[in-house]
This record gives sequence, structure tokens and C-alpha cells, in this order.
Amino acid sequence: MRFPFFVSLLLIAGACGACTALDGGYAARVLIHQNSGTDDFRWKRQSVVPASTDVRPLPETLQPAAVRDAFAAADGAFLEDWLKSGRTFGFVVLKEGSVIYEYYGEGSARDQPQAGFSLSKTFFATVLARAVEDGTLTSLDAPLESYVPELAVRDANLKGITLQDLLDMRSGIGFEEDAAFPWLNRDAPSVYYASDLARTVIRKPQPKDPRGTFVYNDYAPNLNGLALQRASGKRLADDGLNRLWRDMRANDLARWQEDQQGFAYHESGLVLTARDLARFGQLWLEDPDDVIPDAFATDVFTPDARSFARKFGETSLGYRDGWWILKAPDGSEDLLGMGDHGQLLLVSPSTNIVMARLGREGAPETNVQVALRMQRAARALSGR
Repeated sequence: MRFPFFVSLLLIAGACGACTALDGGYAARVLIHQNSGTDDFRWKRQSVVPASTDVRPLPETLQPAAVRDAFAAADGAFLEDWLKSGRTFGFVVLKEGSVIYEYYGEGSARDQPQAGFSLSKTFFATVLARAVEDGTLTSLDAPLESYVPELAVRDANLKGITLQDLLDMRSGIGFEEDAAFPWLNRDAPSVYYASDLARTVIRKPQPKDPRGTFVYNDYAPNLNGLALQRASGKRLADDGLNRLWRDMRANDLARWQEDQQGFAYHESGLVLTARDLARFGQLWLEDPDDVIPDAFATDVFTPDARSFARKFGETSLGYRDGWWILKAPDGSEDLLGMGDHGQLLLVSPSTNIVMARLGREGAPETNVQVALRMQRAARALSGR
């Protein structure tokens, strides 16, 4: 719910009370925008990540009728009606590495990047793993205080947290996802609208649970991002993401949103096309250029490492290395990248199918409902 501007102003002023050190820019952004939206990247500061100079075009073997039949078999829905009612910007289906279906709506187009929200966590996890492989970081098991000692100095209970703990959302740091009134003191807007995000993630996180407890947490990727930036001396968009885009031979430019200091919003800053989202997903099924480090890919696909994380309605999901894990009725497991407002990437090893979706806020279904529909359609499309 968004309150009228002057009502919001009075509410926030009352909530702040004696808050004398308030960041005026942060307060204004929270006041004006309140909950996140899919057009936020249009006003946020950002860096451009150019398309690869050595693009590998995605092969096309269009089979729209087969994809429509699969969605109809899975849920009785007519695919284009479902995509339109779900406010879909872009939807791409790959089978065995070829584009077999794509759709663009809501005024978007094939080459028009859209906000990925928490899909950013999945991409950044890969950037982090690549930084270990090239020696920029010593190990994902390295303690965070090796790179960000201020956190443990502020609170000894935060000592010993590893980069892997943060990657798996099992650091023990608390986080409130709710962005409701009084907004300013909530964790989610403190990250999403931060003026100085690095300073925020050093000063604000608090220990809440024992290490190993799953808490979905926007502080975590930004703490890992701060560790990487200090180790490399470079910003995410200038180095890690730029090289990932080059090596995956991305077709379109991307953007990464940043705070007023030029520090990346590692939890939600990626802006990309549906085709390059699908291209990234395909790397987890077939990686001819070794873009994904072998040890990292093995870890992601190791069942014992992917313990239960959270239940969404009646659906239980695991979580590992920036990926949600979605089990199918036949016992196989799919990788799921998931961002707010319907940003989804389904990677299905058992069917050799990838589905990438980017959408606008206001869709009638939850992310998990959409993901389950995509998963059922993937099985129908593959005959499983």
C-alpha cells in the first residue's frame, strides 16, 4: 500500500521523532517510492555492462504450438493469455539449448533490459565463485572478517561468519523483509534505498539466530560484495560482471544499479534481457566455455548440500549458492532463480529445459505459483 505523499510525510516525521542524524536522501526515496517497483531502475544510478564483443547467438528451433500444448496440459491455460494476465515483459523457453518459444509484452521487446531484482543474487554468486577460481578471493570458506573486520569488531557475535554462510543465507544475521510503516528503520528499505550501502551493511546487521539457520537476507550479498570489492579494488560492474558478460558471450547490454557512492546493490541491482537470462540458465546445463567454475557447479548440484530452507504455502524449497531448489513430483530437482515481482529462471536438468521470465509488478500469481506452473509445463514438454 502506498500512502499519499503528505500523509506519508506526517507518518514518517512522527515515527522518526528525535532522529537527528537522518539521511535526507534516503528518507526522501523511502517516502516517495515506499515499496519497490519494476521501473525503479529508471531513476536509480547505474553502470552499463556492454554486450560481449564475441556474441554466440542462441540457436532457434521455434515450436510455439508444442509449448502452448505443454502449458495447456499442465494447467489448462492458454499460454499467451496467461502471460498477458501475468504482466509479462519477456518469456523465453530453451530446449536442448535452442530457443523454442519467446514472448514480449507490457511494451517490452527482445533487446530491452528489465529489472531482475533478486535474480541478482544468483548472478552475483557466480561472480563470487569465479573470483575464488581466479585467486581474487582465497575461498568461499574464508571468514568475512578477513575482508570486512569492522563487522566483528562492532559485535563479536558476528565473528566467524564465512562467505559461504552468507551465500547460503545461513549467517545468523537477522533480516526483516517487510517494508511497511514506519519504513525508515526496516531492514529491506535500509538496503534497497541506501545512500551509502557499504556503510549500512557494516553498521546495521545484527546477529539473531545460530549460524546455519536459514534467513533470507539482503545484507548477505552486499557483505560478500564489499569483501570482493576490497579484495579486487574494483566495482562489480567494472570487473566481475563485465567479465561474466564477456565470457558467457551475452547478446545484449546489461546494467547494474548502484548507490550514491557507486557501490552496487548486490542483492537486486541487475537489469538484463530475458534472452540473456535464459542464456545464463543454459550454462548450468551446458557450459562449453567453462564460464561456471567446476567446483561451484558441483556444489550447486550436490543434493546433500541443499537442505530445506523455506516453505511457501505448501511448497518447500531448498537453497544453496544463490539458487532456490524446487523438487518436482517425480523426485527430480530444478534450480530456481527468483526475484520480486515475478522475475524467474527455471533450470531443469532432467528435462534439459530452461525457462526465463521477466515481469511487471501487480501480477495475480506468486513467484512460486508461476514457478510451479513452469515446472509442470517443462515436464509436459519433455514427455516426463
